[in-house]
Amino acid sequence: MEDLYQDYLKKNAETSIPTHFIDSTPLIAAFMNSKKTIEGFSLARGLNFLGRSGVKVINGLRIAYVSGIDFDVLGGSTLASGTSGKYLGHYFLEEDLKKIE
Repeated sequence: MEDLYQDYLKKNAETSIPTHFIDSTPLIAAFMNSKKTIEGFSLARGLNFLGRSGVKVINGLRIAYVSGIDFDVLGGSTLASGTSGKYLGHYFLEEDLKKIE
C-alpha cells in the first residue's frame, strides 16, 4: 500500500473515478495526526483520504467515517507516558467516534 501512496504522490497521478478512502495501516498514521491532514486531503486528483474521523457529504451522500484501529480493543486503556491521547499513530479514540454521532 505504501508503494501505491508514493506512486500517486510522486507522479501527480489521477484516478479514473473519484475515490474516497479511509485506512487503518501504520502507513496512514502521519496523515491521521497531522494538523494539516487530520480533516482529510487529496493524495492525487480524484484520490482523497477522508481524514481521521467525521461526517462529510460527497455528491449528496452523507458519509460517516473513522480511520484506524480501535485503541481500546487493543488494551489501550493505559496510554504511554507522555502521550496526550491526541496522537496515537493509526489508532482511533472515543473522541473520534463522538464526531460521527
